[in-house]
Amino acid sequence: MVVGHSSGGYVARQFAVTHPERVLALALVGSPLSLHGRRAPFSALVESMHDPVDPATVRAFAEGFARYADIDSTVQDAVSNDALRMPARAWQQTLAGLIEAETPPPDRIYAPTLVAWGADDELLLPAEQRALAESIPGARQREYPVAGHLVAWDVPAALASDLVAFAEANGGS
Repeated sequence: MVVGHSSGGYVARQFAVTHPERVLALALVGSPLSLHGRRAPFSALVESMHDPVDPATVRAFAEGFARYADIDSTVQDAVSNDALRMPARAWQQTLAGLIEAETPPPDRIYAPTLVAWGADDELLLPAEQRALAESIPGARQREYPVAGHLVAWDVPAALASDLVAFAEANGGS
């Protein structure tokens, strides 16, 4: 099974379209239908970054996506330290690439697909998630009522259980 979260959903979708024979099942978690031409709520923050990237800015950026998770400070530090390895231009070019990207056509996805999202995702609204699911033939939908954009942080056990069940139901083990 191929799983993509957030912008990683673009990569997972492209893989499913380009290599359908290699994808038994696909899960898209908090993934956009399209960001083409949209301005992300955090665009101004990313555009204002300069080197060296401010650790407090990176930490606030990461923490802003977890709505309900009580993330251990060790994990927060690891995520922030990893993100600090990227220079400002990498942040800015990544954001620009996401906005400019032509997304893989969801109606060309033939693998069984699960589209999952947090009901309180302020970045990708539930209506967009439902639209993504409805654009993929036969896709199943799963909304987590007490989760935001980082479903894996907010409800890790529920998401893991659903992904395992979906994989097993679709030929995975």
